[in-house]
Amino acid sequence: MIIKGYQDRDGREFLNASKREAEHPNDSGVFNEMTTERILSQDRSLLEEFIAETRNQCHAVKCLFLALAKDPENKELINTIFMAFHTIKSAAGYLQLTDINNLAHAAESLISMTQKMQLQFHISHIDLLLEAGYYIVSIVEQVEKTLQGEGYQRIQGVDSLITHLESSQLERHCSVEGTTVLQ
Repeated sequence: MIIKGYQDRDGREFLNASKREAEHPNDSGVFNEMTTERILSQDRSLLEEFIAETRNQCHAVKCLFLALAKDPENKELINTIFMAFHTIKSAAGYLQLTDINNLAHAAESLISMTQKMQLQFHISHIDLLLEAGYYIVSIVEQVEKTLQGEGYQRIQGVDSLITHLESSQLERHCSVEGTTVLQ
């Protein structure tokens, strides 16, 4: 859907841009809100705390996914993973780390659909969510390098992964004689 004169959260106007294009930067960085200047404008101690906490959350999520692969119906594990992505999303939003915020939001939304029983949790979801965790850690490493004096380098493929996470929310999985079929 094309929206003429759409404005993003900062009041910038995008003529003839879709809302998705304006809110989610593409891989060329045309609408990239995460810049060296924006990162350095944040409170350094909060960023350092965010970096440490996000690494811990992503490591914990990785371990939880190993357990979830063995027991994909375990609601407690799913809820804990959801809360980890929710925590990362919220903190990244506060610090205006939009790539992390958007990625964690897409992961959180996929998990939410399984919690609401609108989508059956499947091993392919675990793979996607693990990939989201790896990307988040990679972006966090770039933020850390920015704090150390290097310029921020956007991780390629973030938008593709977000799109894949979002499209996975539309898939329904069912099992037919032990084979997974996408409907």
